[in-house]
Amino acid sequence: DLLFKQELKKNNISVDMLEVQERIELIAKNQNLTALSLKEKIKSQNQNYDDFVSQIKDQMVREKFIQKIVRQNIKVANDEDLKLYYENNQAKFQNAKSFDVTQYSSANKQNLSSAVSSVLSKVENVEKTNFSLQSSELNPQLLALLNETTEGTFTPIFNAGDKFVSFLVTKKINTTTTEFEKSKDKIFEIIMKQREDAFLKEYFNKIRLNAKIQIIR
Repeated sequence: DLLFKQELKKNNISVDMLEVQERIELIAKNQNLTALSLKEKIKSQNQNYDDFVSQIKDQMVREKFIQKIVRQNIKVANDEDLKLYYENNQAKFQNAKSFDVTQYSSANKQNLSSAVSSVLSKVENVEKTNFSLQSSELNPQLLALLNETTEGTFTPIFNAGDKFVSFLVTKKINTTTTEFEKSKDKIFEIIMKQREDAFLKEYFNKIRLNAKIQIIR
């Protein structure tokens, strides 16, 4: 984190609150909301609005850093790269009409993590509920999460307001596969994100090797 902040300063990269507000207004518009109603929606979900703003700012800073430092140093994915990824990751492009799931939930994230790691173990304060979820009734984020989760495995744990949740996907019903041409934009984003992360890891490893680090015991 310190090295990242150092690089931001070195490359004169920053985001002001006006830019953040414009991004928030865009997010609100995409949800057919005003910035104020988006703020109220976030608060109604027991989320801290200041934390939300801080996350948006951090995301924008990272985007600027990637645009200035990373993109010019990585290869842009071409059609051959996209096709290869599509053929090797067919499960990511399957879409189900409905899902049979078991919801694991808890106010304690560590308890939930323990339950998910060992299904046969009984963990206190973790509730399990069976559901049948219709794709047409799910928000896009949850739908994508369930589609990308293999049958018999859990989704990542996520915050659902007053509790933490993970779904065990027991069965996908009426599954179809999205055609390659309709998946290209999504694949491009995935591949470029992978290449960005790999570049950043190497970039900061090199900086860390040359950094003067003082260990305080």
